[in-house]
Amino acid sequence: MTMPDLGADPAAGGAEGVGEIARSFRAYAGASERNARRAARAVDTLANTGADAVEAARSDIAVLRAKYAAEGDASSRVAGILESYADAMSDLRRRAESMREEVERAWASLGDRRAAALDGGLESLQGWPFAWDEVMPAWLYPGDPARLQQWQAAIEEFEQARAAYRRLAVERAELDHRTRDRLRAVPLFAELTDRWRLRGGGADAIADVWAGDTTDITPQGLAAIGDAGLVRRVWDALSEEQQRELIATGPALLGSLAGLPPWARVAANRLNAKARAAEVRRILASEPHPFSPRAGHELDKLRAELHYLDQVVEGRVQVYFYDHTTDSIIEMIGEPGPTTAEINTYVPGTYTSALSVYRGEVQQVGRWLNESSGGSIVTFVWKVGRFPGENEYTGIASFARIGEANDEGIALDKGQEIAAFERELDVAVGDVDADRNGIGFSWGLTGITSSEVAGARYDGVFSLAGAGMPKDWEPSPTTTYEHFSYTDALTTAQSLGVVWEGRNPGTHAAFTPHLFSDSADWVLPIYPPSSGFGHSVEQPEPFLLPGNWTGIDTHNLIASNDPRNQDALELISKALK
Repeated sequence: MTMPDLGADPAAGGAEGVGEIARSFRAYAGASERNARRAARAVDTLANTGADAVEAARSDIAVLRAKYAAEGDASSRVAGILESYADAMSDLRRRAESMREEVERAWASLGDRRAAALDGGLESLQGWPFAWDEVMPAWLYPGDPARLQQWQAAIEEFEQARAAYRRLAVERAELDHRTRDRLRAVPLFAELTDRWRLRGGGADAIADVWAGDTTDITPQGLAAIGDAGLVRRVWDALSEEQQRELIATGPALLGSLAGLPPWARVAANRLNAKARAAEVRRILASEPHPFSPRAGHELDKLRAELHYLDQVVEGRVQVYFYDHTTDSIIEMIGEPGPTTAEINTYVPGTYTSALSVYRGEVQQVGRWLNESSGGSIVTFVWKVGRFPGENEYTGIASFARIGEANDEGIALDKGQEIAAFERELDVAVGDVDADRNGIGFSWGLTGITSSEVAGARYDGVFSLAGAGMPKDWEPSPTTTYEHFSYTDALTTAQSLGVVWEGRNPGTHAAFTPHLFSDSADWVLPIYPPSSGFGHSVEQPEPFLLPGNWTGIDTHNLIASNDPRNQDALELISKALK
């Protein structure tokens, strides 16, 4: 069982690097002050001369003196701010390391109590792989209930420790924000820094660019800048040879670095995939482990991951982002360039897991669009973090968490992440002149429309059997909205008003609907109860409840390259163009 993501590292960057740049400012301040004193002496020396040329020189030197004095004062203030920032970073690092140890202790305790409750084999016997924050239902558990309580208590203890660690990340963000504001309040700071803004631990890279020398830029320095736009400006200042060398020496950092062009991220992640594939092979070769053998579903997932990674290493699959510890993958289908007409963000639906990506299940529409358009339609398949109802090991539904698909808070949180990705993509694709679209299958549409609530803007939003929209969503007047679907189990639930409180793309006025028929469709007329008390009354019109005998299979059809779905795919492609 892998420890879940702890979020941003509160100690990211280097206090030492910030201290070094602070010393540079101190030195610059000292030089400016010495120059100001020399200029003052020159003004005094020329004070009693009357020649016109000398008087002009005296005036110029006086201006120069004022400039040196202002720069010296600004440099001294900046140095003090950065020294304070470096001290605060050091203190935060100390506390983060201590809290990280507490988190790891709580995680180990959770593993011990979970194992004790499952008694070493009960989990596999029940055939029920539990997520790290799930406890076996009491009605199903045959052992001592106290063990379940201890298991639940361990989960809560870990969650509290993780929350405390994450609060340090918030404290770090606030520290960065305060420091940026203090720096921007210093007169001449923008001029002194050649318009570069200090972010996080990027002092070394900024210092190199400040000096006009990019030969010493490192992956660590580039990654520490912390601003996608600044990263891209530094990257574009490098030669292709320098770029390739940075990718080769720091793929783990550059494979997820916002601001790099897509080709660079893909190249870095190809190297990362090679390293991870070697690690997975070592793990599989060691099984069954003599002391802690992995369960069958864990081994199956590792084998599926290895098969996928081999495709990445071979260049048959392009990965823009990959983090196996959080089951996060963004796969790029095609490559943005001069001939690109459409760039899509495709968010899959409920139950999507890393296995869904490893098996190629959620890339079918993107691959069809890319191939049928001759490469002019590029799609980023976005699966970051846990999805509603996801079972990380089986790839099918975790019914204990099915309610997440209708949870407003979860949707809005994912929307924030998708909107952040869109902002990152703005920088990554640069000046590629292409429409930007959001495509959401099932719950994925909820993620896309939630990203609109968070500020994302698309030329087109396309629903593939989309579930619904959050209550704060409003359609953008500059966006085209279209809905493509078969009648399926979701349609039945939507007709009953139980999905997103009736806020569904099939009935919302903003969406142009495209409904495709299937031989297994049915319609059930539902009549309201009679209120005639035996008297003859006119029969009211029934409510027609739509459905399909194949249920989930028909629901998934719209997001597939199945030959039965070709008419729908053609219409989707036409709508994109």
